[in-house]
Amino acid sequence: MTIEIRSMKSLRYKIGLGYLFIILANIVMLVFVIYHIRQLSQPITQILSEKYRNVNAAENMKLALAQQEAAQFSMIEEGFDSTLYYNFNTYKNEFLNWHQRAIEGVALPEEPEILDSLMFAFRHYLADSDSLQKMLHGGFSYR
Repeated sequence: MTIEIRSMKSLRYKIGLGYLFIILANIVMLVFVIYHIRQLSQPITQILSEKYRNVNAAENMKLALAQQEAAQFSMIEEGFDSTLYYNFNTYKNEFLNWHQRAIEGVALPEEPEILDSLMFAFRHYLADSDSLQKMLHGGFSYR
């Protein structure tokens, strides 16, 4: 009978040791996984923040263009007004500032080409806007 009790204790001991080993192995794996997830999350966070800055810059450039367009339509409807001209130039500068921020936050290889073509189109838009404003300043209006 003492042999059976001794073998029972050793069996309990082996089972308990096995559970302890499994728990320790899980803890080691958990620490390993957490470490590697943190290592991966840093570059991902950086990439997402760069992308967010570029998306934010694009949205603000679009908003600045819409405000410029609204100022131009008001000039056409109401005639040339220095306040509207000032608003147009303010939003022009805002567009240029956001464009510069987008250049500083370039993350993909094709982005500089896109931003260059955008600036090319914006310069043509400004040239046409200057012509329109000169006509309006000369007395032409929609009314």
